[in-house]
Amino acid sequence: MLTVSGCATPEGDPSLYRDEAVSTLSAAESSVVTVRIVLTTRLRDRTFGRAADDAVTTAETSLSSTAGTFEGLQPPRGADAVRQQATQLLSDAEDTVAAARIAVRRDDRAAMRQALVAVAGVAARLDRAPEILP
Repeated sequence: MLTVSGCATPEGDPSLYRDEAVSTLSAAESSVVTVRIVLTTRLRDRTFGRAADDAVTTAETSLSSTAGTFEGLQPPRGADAVRQQATQLLSDAEDTVAAARIAVRRDDRAAMRQALVAVAGVAARLDRAPEILP
């Protein structure tokens, strides 16, 4: 007996692919906002360095997984601009979170303040993604 089943994937439909990009960027925003909260808390000496490191590392791991899943999707014809913009935002988020992790592990207050500004900027861009994605 041969059974054929189908499931909709975002890889075949440009609008579903865009929806997946928006969902992915929303998940990425969550990780980035977590890092922003941790940096703010650490800079105010309201958490220990080890706890801040653990929280940032967990957010970075989650972000990396989220980005990797989306990047593994095959974009349908007509969705290259969505892919390019989404993957650029994800890459910027990953770079910014990595810089925050490095600053937290070094307990470098100046670098944490710089990372906080960068993280806030990326979070704002991710928040606007549903309106700015093609």
